[in-house]
Amino acid sequence: MEETFKAYVAGLFDGYGDVNIRRHKYNRVGGYVLVLELSFTTESAEVVELLANTFGGVVNQTRRGFTYNITRDSARALLITIAPYVLTKKTRVRFALLVYENYIATAQPGLRYVDDKEFATIMSLLDHKGPINSYGKSGEFGERLKMLGINPTAMLTPSQDAEGKGPA
Repeated sequence: MEETFKAYVAGLFDGYGDVNIRRHKYNRVGGYVLVLELSFTTESAEVVELLANTFGGVVNQTRRGFTYNITRDSARALLITIAPYVLTKKTRVRFALLVYENYIATAQPGLRYVDDKEFATIMSLLDHKGPINSYGKSGEFGERLKMLGINPTAMLTPSQDAEGKGPA
């Protein structure tokens, strides 16, 4: 896949995309599991069809235009592909990938159970606005990451970690 195409998809995501972590009831054991989901909403059928043909996923027509949804491992693969190019939603992308690695990918088979408090913490972190790091700009964010068992420095890019700065 060409770098320009990856950057194009990242731009679409910055403008029209969203990343979400959904919770599903898993009836066999009475617990909840997390599912990674990406969605893009646009008026262009051509754009969402291009995404679906390239990455998989589902296209639906709505009153507002067209919606493209992709979940689970395919959503993770798309996030990894566009992560270096995302600008405005960089924090959400990094955090969603961390949740995937720490909650979704580590479960067997692809399932890890979460309680209400854990889920509420994850969702509040996903919706966090502003700078985040482990060096004091947002200590509360770092503390909540630690409560989930996630090292706050995992949110830093390698250059930020080396310089002692957090994401802007």
